[in-house]
Amino acid sequence: TEEERRFMKNSSRLDFLIFDNIDKSPVFAIEIDGSIHESEAQKKRDCLKDSILKKLKIKHKRYRTDKEVSKDMIINELTTVYNERNDYKQS
Repeated sequence: TEEERRFMKNSSRLDFLIFDNIDKSPVFAIEIDGSIHESEAQKKRDCLKDSILKKLKIKHKRYRTDKEVSKDMIINELTTVYNERNDYKQS
């Protein structure tokens, strides 16, 4: 949408974006949400970002700073994405 285009050009950032080492395409995005993400304005921006990532077919995961997030949780997500991509490429 036009709103999504403006958002991408002006204020959209990702906390982490993992790229494919070979073709440099974006593979997986990680967003870290803090207490600011409770505001209605931030929730709207988060929804816009989620919508854009979905349309671009970039898997993403949001982690909250007020919940326990372990290194293993992130490794498991990345492993799943890696396995899905490799299964797709081999088919």
